[in-house]
Amino acid sequence: MVAWPRRRKFPPPGGGRVKLHVGDAAFDDWPIVADFEDLTTATAFCGILRERGFAAEITSDWPLDEFGAGDIALRVHPEEDQFAARDLIEFAEDEDYE
Repeated sequence: MVAWPRRRKFPPPGGGRVKLHVGDAAFDDWPIVADFEDLTTATAFCGILRERGFAAEITSDWPLDEFGAGDIALRVHPEEDQFAARDLIEFAEDEDYE
């Protein structure tokens, strides 16, 4: 079983609610840890990272289509450990990730 540390370096903007940032250059320097094609999946994985204490946001260069699909990037704050975030995303499907 992997023990993932709980950290809270940076408070999430917007009171913790996951919001898609479309065309927002403020997140351009945040490393991308995963790409998704649908909003539901991107929001879920962003929530997982936030629960573990990462400052994480989802972004898109363009508005999503009417089905909530598009090119969505999951990003973490530049001072976060992006490799730990990627590992958490990769192993999130494991039953023992908690």
